[in-house]
Amino acid sequence: MRPAGRPEQTYARNQAGRLAYDQYRAAGCPRGCGAVESANRHVAGVRVKQAGRRGSAWGLRGVLALRVLLRGDRWVGWWDRQPVPVPLPP
Repeated sequence: MRPAGRPEQTYARNQAGRLAYDQYRAAGCPRGCGAVESANRHVAGVRVKQAGRRGSAWGLRGVLALRVLLRGDRWVGWWDRQPVPVPLPP
């Protein structure tokens, strides 16, 4: 049975521990995600538009995903979960 209330209320109730905005504000974190999104767009744009750079949107998404893993100190955990490649025949 679905809990009573609108989906937004259910989400807020289920995520109450993650919605501690007063604590985030006290720590000096930005209130919205606009600044973060803008910074991400800027970094990606600068990297792609450097002289001599070319590639596809698909390649850019892959490079950015790997960069997120590296910069977020999650590379080792991600790499350890990858399957061992099958060696190619000689």
